[in-house]
Amino acid sequence: MGDYSPDTLRILMPSCLLIKDLYDEYILCNEENMIGKKQFYKLWRKKFQHVSFPQNPRMTQCKMCMLLKDAISKEVNIEIRQSLLLQRNEHLTRQQTERESYYQRRIEAEKNPDKVLSVIIDGMDQKKGDLPHFKGHADPKGIGQYKLRTHVTGGLCHSNKKLYSMIDLGQYSHDTNLTLTCLLHILCNEAKDGKLPQNLYIQLDNCGRENKNKFFLGFMAYLVKKKYLKEIRMSFLMVGHTHEDIDQRFSKYAHKLKFDDAKTIDELTKLLERSMVPMPKITTLQRVWNIRDWLVPCLEEIHNQSFPHVYRIFIDARGDVKIQFKNWSTDPIWQPEDGKLEIFKRANDIQLIPDGLPQVVPMAFKEDDIRALKHSITKSKDVLSYAQFQWWLTFLERPENEVKKISNQSTNWYLDNLSSYRTVPEPAQSTCEETTQTIQRILMREREGRQVTNSARRPSGIRENQRLLNTPGSSQPSIPIAVGIMAIFAHDNAQGIGKITDLANENVSLQVYRDIGSGVFQPVTRANGASQIICTPVKCLLLCFKSLTSSSRLPGDTSKALERLKNIN
Repeated sequence: MGDYSPDTLRILMPSCLLIKDLYDEYILCNEENMIGKKQFYKLWRKKFQHVSFPQNPRMTQCKMCMLLKDAISKEVNIEIRQSLLLQRNEHLTRQQTERESYYQRRIEAEKNPDKVLSVIIDGMDQKKGDLPHFKGHADPKGIGQYKLRTHVTGGLCHSNKKLYSMIDLGQYSHDTNLTLTCLLHILCNEAKDGKLPQNLYIQLDNCGRENKNKFFLGFMAYLVKKKYLKEIRMSFLMVGHTHEDIDQRFSKYAHKLKFDDAKTIDELTKLLERSMVPMPKITTLQRVWNIRDWLVPCLEEIHNQSFPHVYRIFIDARGDVKIQFKNWSTDPIWQPEDGKLEIFKRANDIQLIPDGLPQVVPMAFKEDDIRALKHSITKSKDVLSYAQFQWWLTFLERPENEVKKISNQSTNWYLDNLSSYRTVPEPAQSTCEETTQTIQRILMREREGRQVTNSARRPSGIRENQRLLNTPGSSQPSIPIAVGIMAIFAHDNAQGIGKITDLANENVSLQVYRDIGSGVFQPVTRANGASQIICTPVKCLLLCFKSLTSSSRLPGDTSKALERLKNIN
């Protein structure tokens, strides 16, 4: 639920939560053998020293968390406060669900590295790495205060745990072009014999300037259209809750900066290498491609692209590249269902894509910055070695040339080194199909069982029930079981309705709903405002359907099926 701190080795809990809230939840979940508040706090301090509840966090905060925290602390009306606690629980559950969805994609890439490449990209833009850097909390007295701004863009590949760090010195705008150049650098290094896995999962923050815009979407569509990748999924955590494993790596770099000097770019690079295990692959950028302007003539206008948290880019049956989205990863249906969201313009019903290759963005060190930096370095001469001072003089004379000397980045267009994605052979078909079918029939009988009756004939209702049940024994399940869909279930000799929140082996977790009258269903909540969640075997699901209607009622077909189930039972 917490976020990794980008500059300390800690996990920061949401600003709307206090340790008291966790104790209250503990009391509700443990009716017997409870420990007291004092013992709970003592145990927390001992076992969870790396977890903090920051009162004045320095990171960008979630607006909703801040509003909820303020409202809950001031509200004296019990009913209104209870309602606020319900809203807080809904918000935190949603952000945690999105985070767990990211973890699932990460695990999928770890298990299937030949089929899936999962990457998270984020930028570390802190003054701690500005040059020259001196260890400790304060610079030596009497030195120049103006420094060379450094910026690190990090990329973490989950299949092999490889970390990429790309450094720029402020000579490029921190926009879509920089982010896409860094992504291409990672993809080319991850390709085997010029071929990438067929699926790319990319996790990004919610920065519209850098990634959550039509230009980034357009280039992802271009990669799919040209068959460098078969499908791409872009995912975003909630605003204010975006710090993840890449930020944990950044925190090690920030921690190292507290104890070591780094007075030149070379020293900063070596410090970055020493700060992490395994050692990151570091590149100083000397070339950024103007992909945005290259795409502009071919892109359709897109609006409201900042709201969804998941995008899917793929090729449809006609061979056209399409984009679909979900507002949240748990939504059961990709939108728009009719596939009418276009990313590229058309001419004669053919999608237009850019030709050739994009231009290079020129390096742009500001003259005023260089002038101020020269003055500052001169004042800092006494705390620099002769070699360090001479490096600065050379760098400040022609910074563009010095960047090219120290950079190991390729100057070729990245896609020239890539070809069509590599395909993974499908699992071999069974050579003993008849035996396999026999096994399935036996397993079905084991799951189904038999009712003990006075009649030699099998009750007719069993066949009807078997037709409706969405279990491993059913021949025609309603819809596939998945997180986010609704289900009718049998639990403790009673039927109920709930939303599937988790799947684990042969069990399923459900958020329970109840009929509040006139066939309207709403989630059941406990006294503390938390949703009522039950865990039951998958075989107890009687019928699955996509969602309730807009008026929170059962769809017509589902309602009829429920009546038939009641008659059978």
